[in-house]
Amino acid sequence: MVERKSPSGSKPVTPAKSTRKSSRQSSAKSNKTVVSNKSGSVAPPDPVEQSTEVEVKSGLRKARGEELEDNGPLEPAEDLKPIFFSTQTQGIFNLVTDQDVTIEEPFKLISKSSILGDMQHRAAVSDFSVVKDLVKNYPTDELLLAYDPFFKYGENFYLAMTEEAKERILYVPPEEQEGELGEDGVPIDTTVYEYKPPESKPWESLGSEVEVEDLSVSNNRSLIVQKLTRKRRMFGVPVQFKDRSATAARDAYQECVAPADKKFELVRKEVETGVQAVKSYECRDAQTQWPHPTNATTQYVPREFDPETKAELAASAEVAAAAEAAAPRFDLTLQHNEVINPFVDDWTELAVEEKTFGNKSDSYLKEYQSFTDLKNSKNKTVTCVDWHPQLKGVVGVSYGERCTFDDRMENLSKIQITPSLILIWSFADPIQPQLILEAPDDIASFKFCPTDPNTVAGGCINGQVILWDIAQHADRLKKNKKGKVTKANTMNTLPGYIDESMVTTPVVQYCAVSSIEMSHKNWITDLQWLPDHLELTRQGQVFESRKKQCHQIVTAGCDAQVMFWDIRAPKGTPAPKKQENPMRVPNTFKHLDLTWKPLMRIPISMGEGQDLSPYTFNYALTQGDRSLLPKPDPEEERLEEERKQQAEALGLRPSSPKEKKVLEGAPCTYFVGSEDGQLILLDWTLEKDTDSGKLVNKGVVWLSSPHDGPVKTLIRSPFLKNILLSIGGWNWCLWDESTSSPLLVSKSHDSQLTCGQWSPTRPAVFFVSKSDGSVDVWDLLDKTSDPVLTQSVSPHAITKMYPQRISSKQQLLSIGDSYGTLHVLEVPWVLRQAVSKEGQAFNSYLEREKNRLEYMNTKREARLPEKRSRDAEATRLRQAAAAEKPSEEDERMKMDMEYQEYLALESKLQIDMGLKQENLDLEV
Repeated sequence: MVERKSPSGSKPVTPAKSTRKSSRQSSAKSNKTVVSNKSGSVAPPDPVEQSTEVEVKSGLRKARGEELEDNGPLEPAEDLKPIFFSTQTQGIFNLVTDQDVTIEEPFKLISKSSILGDMQHRAAVSDFSVVKDLVKNYPTDELLLAYDPFFKYGENFYLAMTEEAKERILYVPPEEQEGELGEDGVPIDTTVYEYKPPESKPWESLGSEVEVEDLSVSNNRSLIVQKLTRKRRMFGVPVQFKDRSATAARDAYQECVAPADKKFELVRKEVETGVQAVKSYECRDAQTQWPHPTNATTQYVPREFDPETKAELAASAEVAAAAEAAAPRFDLTLQHNEVINPFVDDWTELAVEEKTFGNKSDSYLKEYQSFTDLKNSKNKTVTCVDWHPQLKGVVGVSYGERCTFDDRMENLSKIQITPSLILIWSFADPIQPQLILEAPDDIASFKFCPTDPNTVAGGCINGQVILWDIAQHADRLKKNKKGKVTKANTMNTLPGYIDESMVTTPVVQYCAVSSIEMSHKNWITDLQWLPDHLELTRQGQVFESRKKQCHQIVTAGCDAQVMFWDIRAPKGTPAPKKQENPMRVPNTFKHLDLTWKPLMRIPISMGEGQDLSPYTFNYALTQGDRSLLPKPDPEEERLEEERKQQAEALGLRPSSPKEKKVLEGAPCTYFVGSEDGQLILLDWTLEKDTDSGKLVNKGVVWLSSPHDGPVKTLIRSPFLKNILLSIGGWNWCLWDESTSSPLLVSKSHDSQLTCGQWSPTRPAVFFVSKSDGSVDVWDLLDKTSDPVLTQSVSPHAITKMYPQRISSKQQLLSIGDSYGTLHVLEVPWVLRQAVSKEGQAFNSYLEREKNRLEYMNTKREARLPEKRSRDAEATRLRQAAAAEKPSEEDERMKMDMEYQEYLALESKLQIDMGLKQENLDLEV
């Protein structure tokens, strides 16, 4: 803080120091700064500004009978209370400094009711909390507040605690005023100031010239001297410029032609150059405040008092008063620390919240591409959609007849001659499919093999499992993806020389089909590949797969069965022989054709003939999740390699199935969603039946029925492996695999839900399709009652949906409808870019819901005996009432008696009213 020096040697006017930012700003506005020049002299202040300022300050203080001091704030009178008002409080009570209250008009009357209301509303945060008892006991309804711009009493305001102080401040007697009064009634200071220039002092060296010399740039080598000469007659000669052709004179220009030798390469030599381009160093200073925070540390040894001094200070009244005065500020600081984390790095959190905002075009699903075939997909519905696991922009779509079961039976002959197809589309050609996979019946579900995309497995509506091998046409998909091969240009091609392979779409026949006797007896509603790091045996044991290849399939059918299949050739199967193959069907799976049997068959039943038809299947281990695999042992790998080399040298088989390792920790349980809206947890572990003595599967672990329709989707979160999403009927549910009750259950929608998928990039976002052709996008961290986006995609019902992440900047959503059209939509940036710590926040939210569910179950179990006792008491009372109930004959006699009494009363009333004469019996 800068002092104002008086030329006449009078007392300097120094504002009291304060740590409040608003106080520093008010003080800076009301004080003028004196800046000294390099010679040490002090520039005189503006006499007009100085006289005006001094008159106002001294006049105000003299009018109030106050004295100016330089040694800190004055001790206020007993009936005055200094109080600090924050910017928020100033705005509430219209006390904004330099606007509502100024140096000329520093007083303000505040009603007592408004102060009490503020203290009740803001509690300890209110700046009036330090004078709470005073305000409540104040006799009148108005309190006087005075603005203290120079912090005379240490704060920016002071409060009149009594009516006497209020009257003394507002109404100053004229005899107490000193000096002349101005037009506005403020006393005028007539003090005359004289300017005394400062005396110069001799220079005293403190070692700064050594630092200046060290920082100075000096030449370490001799300078290069260059001399330019010119003839004297050339000085002062006028220069004339004119235009001329470059070819008019010889050597007028030099053409730099590139060398003809393609191997010629011009290499620039390494040149060491130095340029002195450093800006000259300047040191300047200004007497201003530094608003930016800086980190500063000081190493010190703490000073401690002796025990006697500590006891004396603890018992002193001054320390107790200081602690009591600092308590409100300390409480306010603690509240601020609870609301705002002071240790958050603002730089790392910069622009994080902007990720949740975007313009209108970035908040909706955009139509990216659509695929339809007027010939092959006409009058058909999309039954399944799957993206190629390796080639981006390649997607497969299966189609089925759009008819009911009764319509299928009536038109069976026509449907049988209609080919059942899977069309593989590419973004390079949205009009014509790249491949057509032919099947014996409509395909209800199919999947590309994750490790070998040339193998495609599908399930038919007749219960058979089919395999295709598209390795012969893999180059066609790759070339079309890169855009190198296009349709033949028939306009510039001679007749008979058109490449028919690029005009017609190749049709791929299936390689193998399962045995119809050993297959499902109804629709195969779900088909999935087991992960490549495990394999199952016929006894249900889970082993580690060393080849890291997917070769087992699981299918779920409406015949109340789940089956596991293995596509590898059995032991002792001879190699396929080369035979005539006019249909060009690959012999890859020739050993399975019409003889393929399931590896394990699991019936799903509740017992006593109550079968449960599975619609979807879900297993805990997913492709790419190898957390259960043991860490490789280098010594064991070395020994295994030596054994293989010895076996190959002797011509023996290098490995044996007996050498397989059991995958520790692999679960034997799986989830199934049924046609009746049930979610079932089952165990495929074999146990001995007590009745028959045979080995049977354990079966159902628990069952829940949260849906009012078939469970069409049961999918595990890609971020939280223990969270599942089930969609069926008119609602969706969120599950934790460790609980038998859903964590979240949505409300019933206006239309039936058909499919659902998790977002591959955001943990709390998933997509839900409906039968009215719209798609709902849910963000559970935003709100759980309604979707954040509902968009109509197709005028027809949506049957299948599958998202695909193309790159970090693009995410697509494929949607198939009931009229055979595949819509590919682009997900906006807002719905694909995860915000900071979204996975952690979503996991915490689910943990809270799980704890709430466990608490409700505990309460329900605790109240179960009470409910049983109430039911027993109600049953006893009903039985007692039934025992005391009279018979029908007694009730009839009672009703007759009541009727006779009613007739007698009616006759008596009629006689009394004269409406009827009394019949007298005459004695004879």
